[in-house]
Amino acid sequence: MKVDVRLTAEQIAAEAGFPDRLARFQIRCDKLERDIREKFRLCLHEGGHAMYFRRFGHDVCLHGPHFKYDGRVRSVLGAVSPIKRTHFCDWKDAAVFMAGFMVVERFTGTPEDEDVVDNDLELLKRKLEASPRLPSEPEEISKRLDRAQFLAEFAVDQDMQEPQFLRDLEQATRDYEKQVFDTDETWDWAAKEYRFDLPLWWKRYSVGLSALGYFGLLIDDGQRTRLFFEGKEYGPGDRVLRAPLETHVFEPSRKGAAEVVQRWNEAVHATSQVPTFR
Repeated sequence: MKVDVRLTAEQIAAEAGFPDRLARFQIRCDKLERDIREKFRLCLHEGGHAMYFRRFGHDVCLHGPHFKYDGRVRSVLGAVSPIKRTHFCDWKDAAVFMAGFMVVERFTGTPEDEDVVDNDLELLKRKLEASPRLPSEPEEISKRLDRAQFLAEFAVDQDMQEPQFLRDLEQATRDYEKQVFDTDETWDWAAKEYRFDLPLWWKRYSVGLSALGYFGLLIDDGQRTRLFFEGKEYGPGDRVLRAPLETHVFEPSRKGAAEVVQRWNEAVHATSQVPTFR
């Protein structure tokens, strides 16, 4: 997957050290392409954006890694843009910009990188600043942004409870992967790894398996916590390679992860009499 350089010769010449910067970014992209977990996170994030553009009636262009100039030279790992210029009401604009990092956190149990979230929210802010305000929307941009984010988060969470949500997101994610990587492998892997057969509103937490050095997934439905490793469910008294299945918080972590991990480890400790990992 070759990085697309969308810069003029003059912009490249004015950017000191650009060849080295390009080489480093290309190495990063090559590593991501070989790591199915990170590759899926990128495709899922961009698929979230694409899905909401489509839900609101707009076709999209899907972009892979590239350099662009928007007042400064920036590297972009992935992006989605509408074919035609769009403006929805504030909360719909917010849903488009927020869906990427929201689905990554809720589907994989690990929050999106902070700088990625900050970038999406900054782009949302610019969008609202440049868009006309409806009479029902606050005049002050900070209040307008807060309101749009609150309504969008609520709307996306509600949408996740509909069966069509998963189908739409799957299609958008597969479309992005096919367009950018010319592969179609990550969704099938992720559906087993993150157990998309279980309700999406159950909270997923990506964790480390302390004795094994692997990723695991805790899924909490509000009454019971389940542990999954390589798609298979395990109970607190189970073992893998004779090792107890204590977990630890994997950073960055979702809000509430520490409490869920503690409850799980206490259950493991009660069955195995091993020290609880804190």
